Amino acid sequence: MSSNLPAVTSLRLIHISINFGSEHDTEEIKKTFSKAVDWIYYMPNCWLVLTTSDTGRWYARLLPLLGDLDTMLICEVKPEEITGWIGRWIIDWVQKSQDRIFKSQQPS
Repeated sequence: MSSNLPAVTSLRLIHISINFGSEHDTEEIKKTFSKAVDWIYYMPNCWLVLTTSDTGRWYARLLPLLGDLDTMLICEVKPEEITGWIGRWIIDWVQKSQDRIFKSQQPS
């Protein structure tokens, strides 16, 4: 049975780290991250991104901004499984994101 209702898009949390081995355009990087629902830059070269896009889409967005000496890792994160020693503001942001992810997965 098919439905004409639009698909519900769930939020997800992804981690992106970029090691810049060459010069980069900081403004273009920020502009690209503005496509996310929300994001934080929490450590040098590390971002947590709340998004409806998958990791492949983020790879496609960021790859043109990287040089031959740059490296990048993108992976989905399960907020309930994050552990570490980080600032309270990061923990608060992740908890709020986890609430938003949960709500996005609930039927309307």
